[in-house]
Amino acid sequence: MIAAVRMLTYGCSVDILDEYVQIGESTAIESLKRFCDAVIEVFEKQYLRKPNKDDIARLLQEGDDRGFPGHHYNMGYYLSDGIYPQYATLIQTISQPSSIKEKIFAEHQEAARKDMERAFGVFQSRWQIVKGPARI
Repeated sequence: MIAAVRMLTYGCSVDILDEYVQIGESTAIESLKRFCDAVIEVFEKQYLRKPNKDDIARLLQEGDDRGFPGHHYNMGYYLSDGIYPQYATLIQTISQPSSIKEKIFAEHQEAARKDMERAFGVFQSRWQIVKGPARI
């Protein structure tokens, strides 16, 4: 358990664990695989599933509470910051909003993007393996 959590948290290689935890490379790798399988088994139904109607309603309500416009779209879309090509699923920010409506949209989009960056930043700071490739 210690080996698996250390590999996930610090992104360290199996060689480093040999001295710290005093287990072999194959045992550390097997421990990591079993730990990941157990986490997936326990949390799969709650977190690794498609959102249901209740989840979508909750997310839309949170958006309305923050003042984000509740338009209905017939396809998914992603907020982007102008570095991607023009696709229908990527909603570009308005770099120089001229109307009040455009200003409000740009502010809300920026707030949503910053919320995601903060949440993912916390995740990255606590779990080093998210920053780089896994080293099994």
